[in-house]
Amino acid sequence: MIALSKDRMQDFFDLVVSSWPFEPSKYPALAKLSEAEQKLFVSGHIMHHVNKSNGVISGLIENSEHGCELNVTERHQLIEAIRKQFINFARLADLYDLNPERIFRTTKAWVEMEKKAEEAQVLGTSASGDEDRDFGFF
Repeated sequence: MIALSKDRMQDFFDLVVSSWPFEPSKYPALAKLSEAEQKLFVSGHIMHHVNKSNGVISGLIENSEHGCELNVTERHQLIEAIRKQFINFARLADLYDLNPERIFRTTKAWVEMEKKAEEAQVLGTSASGDEDRDFGFF
């Protein structure tokens, strides 16, 4: 398994953003929109792709809940849909200047806080003194 690092995430973001740019030649509506409207258009377009992939994933998983094993073709469809979600979210994160270093750093901090909260729960104490604290990530 390849270790996850912010540098590898940056390489992934760079690959995704350079491979699928939003340009008026591919999306003619962009030429007629202001910068703010372009951002909304691109966000919406990415979310259409997120929802399409969610539908594929949901359909395949729902069949499994009824006892149907995924066949080879369905497993490949699931893997493709999951891969597309990584691409969709990298594009969305880039659009809103959420760089891989920040994602990596805040996710690592979140994991550490969750572990402390779980340990405190096992011990019957509060890690923060505030039982309902959401750790600032929600």
